Amino acid sequence: MAEDQERANSANSLVTLAQGAMKAWMIINGACAVAILAFVGQVWSDKFVSAALPSAKYAILLFTLGVGVAGLSTVMAYFVQLYYHLLIEVQFDPNKAWHTWHKGEMVRYFAIGLVVTSIVLFGLGVYQSLTMLRDYGVSVQTG
Repeated sequence: MAEDQERANSANSLVTLAQGAMKAWMIINGACAVAILAFVGQVWSDKFVSAALPSAKYAILLFTLGVGVAGLSTVMAYFVQLYYHLLIEVQFDPNKAWHTWHKGEMVRYFAIGLVVTSIVLFGLGVYQSLTMLRDYGVSVQTG
């Protein structure tokens, strides 16, 4: 019994960490989109519109998609928990247990893929933001 409780505590800790990571990527992507909007609001001019606005639009789009994908990953995390809860109910029927576990694992990997996608969208958004700054005439040094 003590070993089962230890496993349950460990699983709950992992779930808490995963939920924190999902929320963090939503906040990071959202904050970047807001920062780009604030920058655009401050430097709006004919020069900016012709030179850097296309890159700014793509950066905002990428960050916004990153927020949406991270948000979807939190929904998928709910379904993962649901499948694992259902697994407890069908544990004495090996066939149902295997199918329930398999579905839960597929949803879990999908949720992980969504978080990775959110991270990739963040990276692409940063690249577009740097492109926007360069197009506007700001000296951007990388590496």
